[in-house]
Amino acid sequence: VAARRQDVRVELSIIARARDVLFGRRPDLFVVEGAGGFLAPVNETQLIADVAALFGFPVLIVAANKLGTINHTLLTIESVLRRGLTIAGVVLNDVEFSDESVADNAAEVARLSGLTFLGQIPRMSAVGATEGVDLGAVAVACLAAAGPPPPLAPS
Repeated sequence: VAARRQDVRVELSIIARARDVLFGRRPDLFVVEGAGGFLAPVNETQLIADVAALFGFPVLIVAANKLGTINHTLLTIESVLRRGLTIAGVVLNDVEFSDESVADNAAEVARLSGLTFLGQIPRMSAVGATEGVDLGAVAVACLAAAGPPPPLAPS
């Protein structure tokens, strides 16, 4: 939607070519971030889900920790699995305005989905907001849960 407003068309074929070039460099780590959610549009006919399928990496689901996140996260999990992709785990981001659900969201998502809850990221609105939080440990847990990257499929 943002690209369309700027008169830019995002093409998965261009993303695939860039992926091939970058993979040719044999990186130790390769992270692909989708914006807006798993079913957000990339262009008029394709979704972030199509980008995820193009790469074939395990999907790390990051959700806002607030009322409604259990439903939102379970729907995302269902959508990822229905497309035959694997899930590395779930991370919750704290939001500016908290509610009572935040205390139970992680445990409920893990219980209902059977997935590993990898961590909770505090709201980072000020310098020092992450003191006492080991963001590196969350990242390492995500990578460990994902396992080795799949072999690159030809495009």
